[in-house]
Amino acid sequence: MSARGVVIVGGGLAGMTAASELADLGYPYPITILGDERHQAYARPPLSKGVLKGTDADDSVLLPDSPSGQIRVRVSSAVIGLDVQARQVALADGREIGYDNLIIASGGRPRRLGDGTGQHVVRTIDDTLRLRDALGVATDVVVIGGGFLGMEVASAALSFGARVRVIDVRTPLVPVLGETLGRLTLAAASEHGVKVEVCPGGVVVECEESGQVRRVTSRDGRAFPADVVVTAIGDVPNTEWLRGSGVTLDAQGWVVVDDHARAHGADFAPGEILAAGDVAMLPQSGEYRRMPHWENAIGQAKAAARTVVDGPHESYTPDPYFWTEAFGIAYKIAGPIPPEGEPEVIKGDLDDRCALIRWTGAAGTTVAAVNHRIPVAKLRRQAREHRNVPTVQFQ
Repeated sequence: MSARGVVIVGGGLAGMTAASELADLGYPYPITILGDERHQAYARPPLSKGVLKGTDADDSVLLPDSPSGQIRVRVSSAVIGLDVQARQVALADGREIGYDNLIIASGGRPRRLGDGTGQHVVRTIDDTLRLRDALGVATDVVVIGGGFLGMEVASAALSFGARVRVIDVRTPLVPVLGETLGRLTLAAASEHGVKVEVCPGGVVVECEESGQVRRVTSRDGRAFPADVVVTAIGDVPNTEWLRGSGVTLDAQGWVVVDDHARAHGADFAPGEILAAGDVAMLPQSGEYRRMPHWENAIGQAKAAARTVVDGPHESYTPDPYFWTEAFGIAYKIAGPIPPEGEPEVIKGDLDDRCALIRWTGAAGTTVAAVNHRIPVAKLRRQAREHRNVPTVQFQ
């Protein structure tokens, strides 16, 4: 084996976790992380919460540097191509870097409506700071997309004193949180003055020639005033650099992996190329799905590192855990989502919005803490009862 080592494309949580795990496992060769942003690695979940509201310092999201001297992090290093025969990646600045193993952790970027004119997104630190500045002078804010991110942004926007409206093609949050928690959040949003609009046919963002947003209109003719529009309608894969490389991508461009985090492809040896985090489509309940969440990024990145060091000895099974907060309600959820049916109340009272609740179904057990203090480890132990391989309905 040569000493080119492992190259990790993507300087976010999955990439940094994979690098640290490789070092901890005693991997003896160089580890190079290539990130396209100018910032060092940072955590994304707080961006739509405390950082956007300005209650958390901008640098509070930065992840600590690895103490391992063998890990080299290169920021502002966009990768534009891959040659699996030569085992090297091509960078936008003309450099080429060879590898023995490649870990793909390039994630995704926000999906936008139309050409994206006049729309804010929340994915990077720079996105968040631009939106925060815009919210400071906003009167009418429209958030398009009512998932976790959209509702967190809407909640944060209220703190700036703006009128806030959330628009989705279906009832917000119910598809991902289920009826009980989805409706609970919508009630809290309404109490805080947020207007929720369901527009099944979608919407169009209308702008002045300058690019300034004027309004958002629905396909059925409704018009909503807006001077700030935020789109939170999912993401698209950062995998253009993999096109034609031989790495198997699904129809949308996400990287298909097995339960050892190994990428599929006929032109390279199994385990030579791996993928982790938001970019990966992993097997779940007989089909491939994404789990674009913090805990999966960590778990799958560690699995990729173990496969590099020890081979495919231990399968990776996701252990779903999610957390979100909006409109005065904080959720910690362990287990598959969305849960179905009515939950059992273990402690507290949902009417008081402080409870520990549980669902048990064919996909396994889901336990949710609603404004309820409980250690995450304990929450997960309860959710592992009657556990099956989890199915999470994101794609």
